[in-house]
Amino acid sequence: FGNSIGNGWRPDKGFGISSYYGDPMWHPWGMFSLWEELMPSQELAYTSSVVLLDLFACISLYFFLKVVAANTGKYVWLLCPLVVFTSHQYGLHYHRFGSVLAGAPALLLVLYNYYKCSKIQHFFYCSLIFSLVFMSSSFFAWGSLVSLGFFFSVTYYLYFKKPFKEIACKFLLLFSVGLGIS
Repeated sequence: FGNSIGNGWRPDKGFGISSYYGDPMWHPWGMFSLWEELMPSQELAYTSSVVLLDLFACISLYFFLKVVAANTGKYVWLLCPLVVFTSHQYGLHYHRFGSVLAGAPALLLVLYNYYKCSKIQHFFYCSLIFSLVFMSSSFFAWGSLVSLGFFFSVTYYLYFKKPFKEIACKFLLLFSVGLGIS
């Protein structure tokens, strides 16, 4: 059931992941579908979900920078609101990028701590992040998180000079178990 204006798939008529011209950007089983039903209008639901995702992105980026770049001092919070501008560079009708921006720093923080000292709780954190990002976006967001995690793992390997086999096994184990649980 294509959208006649943009020839795209509408989530309320099918299982597509793209929407055009003000249609919501979430799938029918996502948490923002329920959010849209609770709000008085579709525009308010969309705008408030973008603001919430940007707020979560700022908070997760703050904690990521606080741990990874601890030498920046107490002014690291000045950098965090800049993430809000990046989610809208592709246009306001792309809702899923805000979801990736909210989940990416949280996942990178989990990866950083997991590579330093592996614990069982990292698997649950990873699955929680994957579930929340999927429920607020689509399969596209999973692919973005996995590719970002891969590039972070390569950077971690090159910077800290850890054994390649150890990093590769940890990466595959965390992402396969994390995606499997979610």
